[in-house]
Amino acid sequence: MSFQLNKSAGLAQVTLAKTKVTAYLSESVCRARFTPDRHDISFQDLLASNARQIRAAVWRRSAVSAQSTFVLRPIDF
Repeated sequence: MSFQLNKSAGLAQVTLAKTKVTAYLSESVCRARFTPDRHDISFQDLLASNARQIRAAVWRRSAVSAQSTFVLRPIDF
């Protein structure tokens, strides 16, 4: 799994290795879903520390959706 950040848009592009599945995760959804240990944690660090949960959400969403590109919603977690 890889993350690419678009800081100006506040989005992370999440791509699963060996698949063509791409998901987008907004910084606001990520911060609302994952309570950081520190108030000043960067978006990149928040993604890295919650990678396992994000990967699982992408897999679940891709399993029920015929789409290979989608936006992760709070309900996906």
